[in-house]
Amino acid sequence: MNACGMSLVAMLAAAVVASLPLSAAADCPRSADELSLLAADSNGDGELDLLVRPKPTLVPLTLDDDMAFVFPVPSRVSGFVLTSRDGSYALTQLDPSAPPSGDWVESASGLFVADLKGNGCPSVILQAASGARTFSVGYDDAGNPYLIQQLGSTPGESGDFSGATLVFRDPNLDGRLDLEVSRSGAVDAIYLAQGDGVLKLDPAASALAVWSSFGAAMAANDVELSLRHLTRSGVGLYEGTMRELQAELSLLPARTVDFGVVDADDQAVQLAIIVDPPPPTSGPGFIHYAALSNDKGQWRIESF
Repeated sequence: MNACGMSLVAMLAAAVVASLPLSAAADCPRSADELSLLAADSNGDGELDLLVRPKPTLVPLTLDDDMAFVFPVPSRVSGFVLTSRDGSYALTQLDPSAPPSGDWVESASGLFVADLKGNGCPSVILQAASGARTFSVGYDDAGNPYLIQQLGSTPGESGDFSGATLVFRDPNLDGRLDLEVSRSGAVDAIYLAQGDGVLKLDPAASALAVWSSFGAAMAANDVELSLRHLTRSGVGLYEGTMRELQAELSLLPARTVDFGVVDADDQAVQLAIIVDPPPPTSGPGFIHYAALSNDKGQWRIESF
């Protein structure tokens, strides 16, 4: 293409950008696909810093049958850098005209976008690839990012989310997406989103989710997955019996009528499970009790 053609393309590109319905105001991210996550030890303190950078929108333009172009249009979402400082992390909004220094490479950490505040402006959750570095970042009304929390920094909560499966859903229908944490198919804990977007470990919700997941594993006749829901002492107590009764495990969840929380605090929860009598017996159900304990934020069945 000659200089005249290049000049024409540049003019058309400028016209495309100018015609786009872009506002001067910054926006919230709507999908994890809009963002890229990079890591580097930018200040040499031995801890990885994290850079979240918005991806440009690619706008196609066809001049004729022989000439087609794609123009990158800058995103309205603000990026940010999380920098380690004296054992804690601070957030700095990214200046597109002045990229941060450092040898930034693609990070193995997980990146999620979820509406934790229920206001239609999703937050960004960064799941650590290793160690206690999982963060949630919100956006204010002007589209400026700010650090909500470092997950697991509260006593009694697990600080290591590496290797866990994170699922965001709204089981309590309050409009805010809560966090379900599981490992190897077994539910570990439930974190409920508060009005300010903070994710708070909920003992009762965690115990109910663990017990329901345990029941689903038994219904699937999966002894290995069932055992993952138990504490070490629970595995030693029940493993032999569960393997002997493997073919009958699927009958147990079908007999469960209802269950509820009897008592709960940050370290232990007691559930009451109403169970139908085994056939051919008829009549009212009877109650079993299950005790669950909290081991650094991971809830497990202690006895049942």
